[in-house]
Amino acid sequence: MVVSKANSSYLDQKYNPKTPIGLEWAGRGDVDQYYSWNPLNVVDIAEEGDILGVEAPLSSETHRGGKQNEFLIFPRAISHAEIGWSQQEDRNVDDFLKRLRATGPRLLATNTNFYDGPLVAWGTEMAGLQADAKTATSHRIEVAHFAAPGTKFSTDGKTVAVDSVDDADSASNSALTARLTATIDFGDDTAAADAIFETDTPRGVVSAGSLYRIGADHNYATAGSYDVTVTLSDGRVGAAQVTVADDYVVPVEPMFDDCQIPTMELAATTARDDSRVGVTLTGLMPDEFLDIAWDGTRIGSTVSDETGNAFFSHYVPYETPKGDHLRRASDSADRFVERMLTVDSQTLPLTGKAITDITATASSETTNEDAPNGLAAAMVDGDRATFWHSQIGGSGGAVPAHVDVRSGHGLRTQPDCVGAACPHARLIAGRPSYPHAPVLWLHAGFIGRAATHRTGVWHPRRALARKGRS
Repeated sequence: MVVSKANSSYLDQKYNPKTPIGLEWAGRGDVDQYYSWNPLNVVDIAEEGDILGVEAPLSSETHRGGKQNEFLIFPRAISHAEIGWSQQEDRNVDDFLKRLRATGPRLLATNTNFYDGPLVAWGTEMAGLQADAKTATSHRIEVAHFAAPGTKFSTDGKTVAVDSVDDADSASNSALTARLTATIDFGDDTAAADAIFETDTPRGVVSAGSLYRIGADHNYATAGSYDVTVTLSDGRVGAAQVTVADDYVVPVEPMFDDCQIPTMELAATTARDDSRVGVTLTGLMPDEFLDIAWDGTRIGSTVSDETGNAFFSHYVPYETPKGDHLRRASDSADRFVERMLTVDSQTLPLTGKAITDITATASSETTNEDAPNGLAAAMVDGDRATFWHSQIGGSGGAVPAHVDVRSGHGLRTQPDCVGAACPHARLIAGRPSYPHAPVLWLHAGFIGRAATHRTGVWHPRRALARKGRS
């Protein structure tokens, strides 16, 4: 068997209450919790040889894109991996947290996002570069990279320090014990210059960031090759080299025009439900997460590039109602762009007719979701954002789980059952791997759907279709 322990294996759970993405049905946890468990204690087995390995699942209800995936995966997947390849008696969480210190700079150097939480005193590393410069021209010359997870830089860029403020992105930790500065000796017998720290991705709510470029403005009088020395205020020294040439062209940073009008182009203006449509954005704020909304509900985010452009593939959910739907992209400056997409679907739009006095009970439901989620009543409360969630394993009850929906109204609930004779319907969540049916919608004439599950949930609309009814 392959073993997962929900609150110590599932990588889609939040790190802490402030984590803006992720779920909480199994709890929250950082690297220590994902390291401190024994697969032998999860299931009742005869011997260790019965376990083939361990599994760390990642569902994607709340996050979008590779960088958000990486943020939830690392460093907890490293904890999980060591569970799989080491003996229980050899594992020590304090030793593991110390060994993780060197991993943070390596992840940054490979452009891998992760959660740089406070349990690890993240190490820092500097590496010198080979840079180019133009003769007799003062311009910024970047001579080193400095990886320092868990830190932020000052407004003027002259210092780097641990982020100890417990704000939206939570406090972190670092091997740095004081504010760090740097100087650069450009190797041409001029005075050493105060270095500037810059980064394309600062530490944020879903970003480790903190891979800095170290540089300064300098003017080389003559062409040639120069040995450069970078000295950090904690005593570390790095070496770099700058090649100066008359014909070198100084790169020009792209300038963002905040007066331009944002645009959204769709690869198609009509699409079927359960399909994808390419979306191209321009003119939004550069280098930031853009909120994506569908019919007024935020469904995720995408990341713009340095020019404020972005591309993503938008999924049109299965059984999206037929008709026009509004897609919106917005940035932190409240700039937005909207386009309409026409969905061709077998599912008819909601009539807007209110149906009251509906009750729902379930054979299994959770109580650890944010209220009113988890309970069967959330399926019939008229709120698209709330959902029922069955328990998984333990005391969760028999599989498949079912929900009974009752109404005193004359509703058509089965293909061969019409009117007051059938005021009751049962929906069944049949597969353990799909245990929750987010919302039950009441359409005119019959009880509606638990839309996210293609198998295991009884859909009256499909039953009618199979009977040849519209």
